[in-house]
This record gives sequence, C-alpha cells and structure tokens, in this order.
Amino acid sequence: MDEKLDQLIRWYHHSPRVLEAHLLRGQAALHFGLFNKALNELEGVWKESVPNDFVADGLYWTGEIYLKAKDFKQAKVFYQRVMNEYPQHALTRFALFGAANAAQLDGDWKDALKTYEQFLERFPKGDLYTDVQIGAGESLYQLKRYEESSRVLSELLASGTANDSQRGKILFLLVQVLYSQKEYEKVISLLEHRITEAGSREWILPAHYPLAWAYLQSQDYQKAVDSFRQFTELTEKNSFMEGAVFGT
Repeated sequence: MDEKLDQLIRWYHHSPRVLEAHLLRGQAALHFGLFNKALNELEGVWKESVPNDFVADGLYWTGEIYLKAKDFKQAKVFYQRVMNEYPQHALTRFALFGAANAAQLDGDWKDALKTYEQFLERFPKGDLYTDVQIGAGESLYQLKRYEESSRVLSELLASGTANDSQRGKILFLLVQVLYSQKEYEKVISLLEHRITEAGSREWILPAHYPLAWAYLQSQDYQKAVDSFRQFTELTEKNSFMEGAVFGT
C-alpha cells in the first residue's frame, strides 16, 4: 500500500489527492503505533494553506495521536482547532468528545465537565450520548457534586439505553458516589436489585464485591461473607480478588 501511495504522491503532487494519500499513511502509522511517522505524515495535511475537509481530518487525527501518546494538552489543541475552524465537519462531534476525554484523562475535571455539557447541548442525541453522560457523571463525582452525579447516572441507568459494558461503568460510578456519601443501605438496595435483574450476565458479576463491602459497613457480617464467597466463585482471578479473600 505504501508503494501505491508514494506513486500517488509523485503523480498528483499538485492535487488534493496528495493530502488524502498523506492522511491514509498517517492513519496507517497511527494504527501500528508509529506516532512520529504518523505526525510527520499528518503535518503535511493540516499545514495545507487552503482550508478543506482533508485539513480537518488531519487536525482531528493529529489530536488522536497525541491522545494515544498521552500528551493530553496537545491533543486538546488539535481537537479545538477542528471545532473552531470546521464547526460543520462530520468529525466535529468526535473532536468535541475527544477534547472532553483528553481533559478528563489530564485530571482537569472542570474543563471535562464543561466540554461534555457543550457536547450535550450541541448533540443531544446520537451514538456517543451514553458515553458522554457517563463522562459527565464521573466529572461531577470527581468535583464532589455527588447529588448531581447520582441523578445523571441513575437516570442513565434507568433509561435502558446503555449496553452491558456501559451499564457496568455506570453502576460502578454510582456505587462510588453512594460510598462517598456513606449511603451503604442505598448501595445494598441498588446492587441487590441489579444483581437479581441481571442474573448471571457477565457485566454484573463484579457487583458482588462492593455489595459485600456495603454489607460489612452495615455490620451484616454473614451476608458480607456470603457475598465475598459468591464473588470469588463467580469471577475469575482479577485485581479485586485479594480484597475479596481478605474480606472473607
């Protein structure tokens, strides 16, 4: 493929198709984790003096490279350029989501929440909606705005729009919120209901662990022991296992 793209660049060096070739090579390099090569290819795209869709693509994918390289501040710079310079581009919503995600990974929870809220205001529906709401709920939790976080996450869980992976994240965050408020009875009520509802589905299995600790905090020791044992029986060895065995 590289040879064909090299040939395209040689033959059409004055054509916009050259930008497409550099863009494809940059995306391929990113896929293989060759960040410097990817940046070099994409720089030739987004530095193009005439604004066009390929330039927007180059800016967005450069942001993706910096995100994967964990240079979150630089990632936000490129995502922001997509939003500012190409507000109607198809990748703008992904750039806005990327900017929020970069802020979250950088520990800038205020900026993350602000950006997630901007996303919801501009794109109130769509395939990213649930992930954005999860991000907003976690940001509120990290900012110690527990009541708001609980409301957002509870409504999202009750909506039934989340897939199994997302349900697991929502439930885990909601439990963290309730633990922060020392609402152990609410943790027990929530998890008992969800475990009964979900049965043996894989996403719910880790819920036995925080349920056991909530029983422990409520001084219901027999149920705590039973839940720890159930957790160890249902789940494979993982990062929670040592704590589960200790709790038993």
